[in-house]
Amino acid sequence: MIAFLKRADHVIFKIQEYICIITSVLITSLIVIAAIMRYILGINFGGSEELVLFAAFWFYFTGSSLAYRDDAHINADMTSLLFKSEKAKKRMAVVKYAVSMVIAIVATAWAFQFVSWSFELWPTTPIYKLPLALSRLSIIVSFILMSIYVLIHLIRSVAILKGGEN
Repeated sequence: MIAFLKRADHVIFKIQEYICIITSVLITSLIVIAAIMRYILGINFGGSEELVLFAAFWFYFTGSSLAYRDDAHINADMTSLLFKSEKAKKRMAVVKYAVSMVIAIVATAWAFQFVSWSFELWPTTPIYKLPLALSRLSIIVSFILMSIYVLIHLIRSVAILKGGEN
């Protein structure tokens, strides 16, 4: 079972990596092409912002879930300043991840409601008539992955507190 979970994590990680690489190249390319067309060729690339918006949603939210996976997201952890003993730091890690887990569950529920609402209303972009729900789908995917990663960090921190390694 552990081997399966590690393999699934690796596959999901690779998919996230590819999404980030492809969308960052796409965003950069679209902005450069739009600038060249507008300022050098004098042609308006109408709707380029819509395409950038779609790619940016997937890039931003996929990147944020990757940061949670590696526990590399921005945080204001001052436990190392407040607590000197390793045992206290380990306890605070459990508390931090437990609180994060509650917040992740609430945020995921809100994200699900928002994305569901987007699918019900089915708004589209003005020029290409692209459904905004497809870009917003990245929000729920990201929050689900973030919740899973926070849960993994919580389980790991409890194991470390109990004396295990990882």
